[in-house]
Amino acid sequence: MKIELRIFIVIIFLSFIYNSFAQDSKEESLVKEGEFYLSQWAHMGAFGAFNEAIKINPRYAKAYLMRGEAYRDIGKIDESIYDYSKAIEIDPRYVEAYLLRGTAYRKRGENKKAISDYS
Repeated sequence: MKIELRIFIVIIFLSFIYNSFAQDSKEESLVKEGEFYLSQWAHMGAFGAFNEAIKINPRYAKAYLMRGEAYRDIGKIDESIYDYSKAIEIDPRYVEAYLLRGTAYRKRGENKKAISDYS
């Protein structure tokens, strides 16, 4: 009986550990949903998913980066720069955010800022 109880406890513990690591957080799932919407050119759905992810976790840099991508897709460069900058503020080592912001600056004709982000 004691062995069965120990096995049961080990199984429950391993199940808990697996579920902790195997599942995306809610904000990660929302960003993936938003990425799917973007791939379908369904920007309103994408904005809804990214905004909800940011509401859940305002420190989730990828949500800002992806919302910036959605803004860029519809030609809202200023808004995309804001979101890329927010992603960089949260994670100063987020290389993709620098590259995308540099591209946005270049589109606005701000070549010095673009070069700075590319460097």
